[in-house]
Amino acid sequence: MLVIALVFPILAFIFLGSVVLYTRKKSKPKKTKSNLNEGEKDSESSKINSSELKKLTGIKKLKDSKIYMKNGSIRVNLSISSPDFELLTDEEQTSFEDCIMMSALSLNFPVQFHTTLKKIEIREPAELVEKTMNSSDTLISDSLKDYCSQLYTSYRKLENEKGIYVRKSFCTVGAYLEGKDEKNILNELQARVDNIAGGLSRARMKVNLLTSEGEAQLLGDIFNRGKNVNIEDLEKNGAFDLYTEGVGKVVEIEEEN
Repeated sequence: MLVIALVFPILAFIFLGSVVLYTRKKSKPKKTKSNLNEGEKDSESSKINSSELKKLTGIKKLKDSKIYMKNGSIRVNLSISSPDFELLTDEEQTSFEDCIMMSALSLNFPVQFHTTLKKIEIREPAELVEKTMNSSDTLISDSLKDYCSQLYTSYRKLENEKGIYVRKSFCTVGAYLEGKDEKNILNELQARVDNIAGGLSRARMKVNLLTSEGEAQLLGDIFNRGKNVNIEDLEKNGAFDLYTEGVGKVVEIEEEN
């Protein structure tokens, strides 16, 4: 009787423990396949494919240094650079400000000024310095080699830490004449470019019209921040050799038996 009295409490304790464990396991949410892939789906949905990016920018084509938009407008980008304002004399600073204000007041069309950061590649100059440092030419003095060694160390330090970035400024000018043909729009665009270039040049600022490669480079810098994608190097290395333009005609070729 004593044994039975001891066994029943033990069995009851085991039964209650099993019930508790089963209840906790039942209430815990199961990890389904959809839940496991939820993070991957979110990351994929956050990505923008090329077609969506094209719709977002509204760009139709890039030709002859001009950006043709889907809404019928045509735009160009001007690279601009100004003298160091702090190094100018008081008279030069006053003249600079007056020319900028006169240029702004002469505008009767919208323009957009923007800047981009671009990393300067120091690999090639570093290799030239290293070549001079390790040269066996007797005409190169030891002091010059010591200087090259210090310069090479500085190059590598900059490259490994943060690199060297320069800020480049641009001005976007566009024209859109509803109901007008492309020739009239281009004439209006040229007049606006001349207005901007003339006003900024009077302020001793350098203004240059970007080429088609320059336009592509600017767009690449904007959409690939932090990456040094050089469009000119890609073109030289044959990245666009397989790109062709056709007239849209279908040509049927009969195979000879």
